Amino acid sequence: MLSTAFQRYINNFKGFSREIWILTLITFINRAGTMVLPFLSKYLKEDLHFSYADIGTILFWFGSGSIIGSWLGVNYQIR
Repeated sequence: MLSTAFQRYINNFKGFSREIWILTLITFINRAGTMVLPFLSKYLKEDLHFSYADIGTILFWFGSGSIIGSWLGVNYQIR
């Protein structure tokens, strides 16, 4: 039963072009990298012995860079 459900799931996506699969893989890698963020503060504090103020500064600049990068990407995309 599980293999039948899996096969039906896979059949839904067989018609996608190569470009879509590449974009999907790149998006997955990007999202997997973002999964590190919830654990970054724990790592910085416990393993690297950063202060809470330093951790806050690092995460602030990461978030600010993400916002600015997203804004630039949307507003200055190649047309």
